[in-house]
Amino acid sequence: MSTSVSRELERLSSSGMTLADPAMDLRQREVRDRHGEAVGTVTDLLIDPETAQLRLVEVTTAGGLLGIGRKRHLVPVEAITADDPRTVSIDRPRQEIESTPEYVPAEGDDEENQYAAAYEAYGVEPYWVREAAVPGGIEARPGSGRH
Repeated sequence: MSTSVSRELERLSSSGMTLADPAMDLRQREVRDRHGEAVGTVTDLLIDPETAQLRLVEVTTAGGLLGIGRKRHLVPVEAITADDPRTVSIDRPRQEIESTPEYVPAEGDDEENQYAAAYEAYGVEPYWVREAAVPGGIEARPGSGRH
């Protein structure tokens, strides 16, 4: 028997929620690729309100002159290979990160389709598939899934 897992996430910046461990707040950290090249900045976190788990990180790319061409992308937390107080690392080249589907906040199925596209782009099984198969439900552990 499988458990139903919600795909409705909330942006930390507008949710009214806080993180128990302030060190887990990745917002405003610089994002670097596998070669240490700057990709952009973490601009928000998408949190599962039912489990208080971080699911996706919103990254805004630097863009060109005066920020023209700046885009937002979602990165599954499982794709983050390292973080420190100033940076977040993703084990992909910058061009590959920037070529993932652009994120445009939406509602309902349109939003959930963007979550699915982000997981697919990084080759990560979506949390709602992985956790629906867990016998006995989901154990919420803030910060699980981070590397």
